[in-house]
Amino acid sequence: MLERPLNSYLEPWAYNRLNIAERVLLAQRIKEQHTSTARHLKDLYDLLPPDAERFNRLFDAALRSSGLEEGAMMVMDAPDMALEEADEESLPQAAELHNSVLYQGLGKGVGDPMPGRVEASISRKMKKKPRQAKEQRLPDITDIMKSIAAAAPPAEMKAEGAVFAAEISKDKRKRDAAKRTSLRQLYRKLEKSKEWVENNYYQQAVEANSAEPADLITINRFWKDFADWNGEGPFLSGKLFEANESFTEIMLALALLDLPFEAGEHEYQYKGDGLVFTAASDLILFHRQVLEAQGESREVLLVNQSFFAQDDRYRHENNQRFDKFISKEFEQGRVYGCQLVITNPTSTWREVDVLQQIPAGAIPVLGGMRTKSRHAVLEPYSTQSQEYFFYFPQPGVFPHYPVHVAQNEQVVAAAEPFVFTVKEEVDQRDKESWEHISQFGSEDEVIAFLNTENIERLDLEMIAWRMRDKGFFNTILSLLSERKKYSHILWSYGLFHNEPERIRQFLPRTSLADNSGMVLDAPLLKLDPITRHVYEHKEYWPLVNARTFRLGNRRKILNHQFHSQYELFLKTLTYRSALTEEDKMTLVLYMLLQDRIAEAMQWYQAINPAKLAMKIQYDYLSAYLAMYRGVPDEAKAIAEQYQDYPVERWQDLFQTVSAQCDEIAGDGIAGTESTLVDEEDRTQAQTMLADASPHLQFELEGGALQVEHSNLAGLRVNYFPMDLELLFSRQPFVQDLGTRFTVIKPFHSDELKISDEQPLTIKVPDELKNRNLMIEVAAAGISRLKAYYPNRLKVEVIESYGRLRVADKESGKSLSKVYVKVYARNGNGTVAFYKDGYTDLRGRFDYTSLNSGQLDSVSRFAVLILSEEHGALVREVGVPQR
Repeated sequence: MLERPLNSYLEPWAYNRLNIAERVLLAQRIKEQHTSTARHLKDLYDLLPPDAERFNRLFDAALRSSGLEEGAMMVMDAPDMALEEADEESLPQAAELHNSVLYQGLGKGVGDPMPGRVEASISRKMKKKPRQAKEQRLPDITDIMKSIAAAAPPAEMKAEGAVFAAEISKDKRKRDAAKRTSLRQLYRKLEKSKEWVENNYYQQAVEANSAEPADLITINRFWKDFADWNGEGPFLSGKLFEANESFTEIMLALALLDLPFEAGEHEYQYKGDGLVFTAASDLILFHRQVLEAQGESREVLLVNQSFFAQDDRYRHENNQRFDKFISKEFEQGRVYGCQLVITNPTSTWREVDVLQQIPAGAIPVLGGMRTKSRHAVLEPYSTQSQEYFFYFPQPGVFPHYPVHVAQNEQVVAAAEPFVFTVKEEVDQRDKESWEHISQFGSEDEVIAFLNTENIERLDLEMIAWRMRDKGFFNTILSLLSERKKYSHILWSYGLFHNEPERIRQFLPRTSLADNSGMVLDAPLLKLDPITRHVYEHKEYWPLVNARTFRLGNRRKILNHQFHSQYELFLKTLTYRSALTEEDKMTLVLYMLLQDRIAEAMQWYQAINPAKLAMKIQYDYLSAYLAMYRGVPDEAKAIAEQYQDYPVERWQDLFQTVSAQCDEIAGDGIAGTESTLVDEEDRTQAQTMLADASPHLQFELEGGALQVEHSNLAGLRVNYFPMDLELLFSRQPFVQDLGTRFTVIKPFHSDELKISDEQPLTIKVPDELKNRNLMIEVAAAGISRLKAYYPNRLKVEVIESYGRLRVADKESGKSLSKVYVKVYARNGNGTVAFYKDGYTDLRGRFDYTSLNSGQLDSVSRFAVLILSEEHGALVREVGVPQR
């Protein structure tokens, strides 16, 4: 083994990430500082193959193919590759390199034998050139490493090596990033249509939470702290952890806290048994303390028996609830309850029998019993409780036999005996409770109680008998309205007093509203379908219709969800005497989703924007329809108003409009490059990738090929003479037969280099000018074979992304409203209609995107491009790669 090998100057993780060439470069860095090792380093360089970079690639590929990490340094195919790359002079050195350096990664010494296949490879090489191998033996690499180790102190070497390893690792990351960037994304199939709905709270549908914040934000001590905060100074609460019932509550609580975004440098030190903490900024500190435990209970079981009034059971102090247990006097005719609690404080399971009964002179109520014995199983360290209810019909003094617990027929626990003193009326009755004040208190006392107590805990129906007084009715309902509390029973007295405002608040919550339709606008009852959650606005994206024109007598919406939503929307309109401006906006959107452009234009003209609250939505709709009207300048002017809009989604939408307007204003197809606004948008990303992809297309006119190309450096033209009439007679799909020519040697070929992206004119050779030809133009993996069709259309097809652009052949201007009809041949050979439509103002058309899964079965497309002024053209194209 080496005394001081090269890897001793680096941490193991850093050394193992270096390949052979990088380790030699590390030695070179050492050489620059320590010239005494120059001779040995030269010998070390001589051990490398002539092309070290290629050797490294081969070695890395071998490691990846074997499923090992680079740090493992397993000697598999790499030695053979290195030996194959080594020339005659460096062959023995390459063998020595594997023996001394690579094999060390396996934990073997220099003297250990090499793998058999490595020895065999060396043997075969040395048989061919044995003389040169024997003459040029260099010193063992162990000696070289020893010299390097002795050249400088280890601390300097390790620091230098760490810096060098970091530089190499950074370069590798840059190269990896460059490789990932160079990879082109293939065609992505258009995703299924999604239904988008409004939500008031994050990831909470309106119908799921009824838009009520009380369902998302609970009552806890954190919100009590916020309510108690006087607004002076920062708001901090150590009860933050209690506000965690929903994402909405968590984010709202964090937003209210006045904690700094960057904490200061706090200081703390231990003094004695405590910790002194000095805060440098506002903070919330959670701490835990370990205290000495109290003496352990020796009781086998613990039994507790308590009594309470069923109509006044709890009291509240500082927002905490406590039981109101009674231990003195009881009232005749009042319902009382007994609470039994049995605790097993031991680590043993207990099977016990519990005997319980009501007091003498009492009558059971609420499903209670006079005497009952039950069997119970108590788990270790567990508690069980039970309640039963009774009342005393007569006053007097009554004894009570307390609860007894027995195990194995032996009493193990019992409560203390108790004697009930029952009176006709109890002087100690809690006259401060809601139960007493609501029934016996004055109106002023009731109002004062409601102003000071938490009304969420109160049964407001207990004061319903007081609502016949109109003045008291108005006072209580005003108080409850201010406190955001609604009581259906109390509000119903609005009908008794003929109060229209209270009636309008009451009627929408009755069955009358449920049976009055979806929309109603009456003086006492107004029904809005959105606020009642019987209808909500929904949008659908992406939604692509296969057919532009109606097929048959009835128009059909193939998307079932959109079809149901559209029918529900039309149903809501039947309840209105006149459409609102918001209804017209929705109608325009749903017309556009059905490609009913003319009707959408009519309803858009009927909108009065002055009555709309949604200005930005109207402006986007205006810009969108301006594109349909062929006035992109108007759309551009609208979009420029929102270039810096603070909401990113709207900003991206208007920037997309601006980018398309700029593209429309370009001179011809060559100058109309799209702009990527949103990287996550599939349509924009695919369009951008299509613009940067190699493009090759040509036409045959007047004895010359007019070649349109982009992103290419060269191309090849092959000429195949053929009998065109016979070819079309036997096979209409000429392109399918054309692929057979790719395996036939062409009659004539030309190789051409391309220096720019200007159209290229290639004359057909004179000897072939008058013959029917199948002409192939190939470059960058793209092959185009076609016959000549006379027309004035210039069509650019991007097969890899399923898009085409149509322009005038003479002027190069994009052609809009050109009809495109697409047929697809399926894998089983059948041919069927796929989709049709018109090119947009940019001359673009997406001939593959559909929401259905029909694309999965398509093997080839036949595309018809039809223009009344520019003629027709048929193209056969393949399915985009995915």
